[in-house]
Amino acid sequence: MSWKQVELHKEAAVLVNGIKDDAFKLIREYLERKQSINERIVVDFILKRFGQENMITDFPPNCSVDGNIGKPHYDPTAEKPSEIKVGSLVLIDLWAKLNRPHAVYADITWIGFVGEKVPDKYAEEFEIVTEARDQAIKTLWDKNSKGAVYGYEIDDACRAIITKAGYGEYFFHRTGHSILESVHGPGPNIDNLETEDRRKILPGHLFSIEPGIYLENYGFRSEVDVLMTEGGPDVTTQPIQQEIIPLLK
Repeated sequence: MSWKQVELHKEAAVLVNGIKDDAFKLIREYLERKQSINERIVVDFILKRFGQENMITDFPPNCSVDGNIGKPHYDPTAEKPSEIKVGSLVLIDLWAKLNRPHAVYADITWIGFVGEKVPDKYAEEFEIVTEARDQAIKTLWDKNSKGAVYGYEIDDACRAIITKAGYGEYFFHRTGHSILESVHGPGPNIDNLETEDRRKILPGHLFSIEPGIYLENYGFRSEVDVLMTEGGPDVTTQPIQQEIIPLLK
């Protein structure tokens, strides 16, 4: 990835983070006005914001509520979206790039709770996910400082945290994917589940770190993008979510 592409990616990262904030604000405003809002309204709002910022995407973003979060590949349809209500967990996963030649995607996932205070159980389980995410980043630093680093090693380190907490069977996708001019790029993936990715992670490689826990009635995921540089891994999608957002606080 060229340095110009790095700049385009970082511009996209700032924009998608702001659009994520706008989407959560939209949910809050609807519910404060006692208006009905569903997943599809949020998806369409995000797509509209992409257009306003001259951004493009290869697939629509995702907004999932409660049990739908437990299905990582759930796609809210216009025909049958789920309503967002007080007490709901809401996941927003959005990815887009600037509408310019050779632009690179930014891809993030955040979680909100429709209420004033996040229930302790949700907060505790989400903390497992953020700890796994942060362990993946720490392992990138540790392995890179000692020499070569490979995607499968980072997947193992991330997955071990969730497994130790007793939720290993509920994290059933790879930890991350390569990102470039398509949201799923051709570089090394952070994967020792779907494949054992032994490609070396080199400076210029960009990828997601996105552990999750997917239960029957709800779930969690936290996603950041990481650029490997000569000096080590750089989390380009700032800020990093540490706690579930209470949307009605």
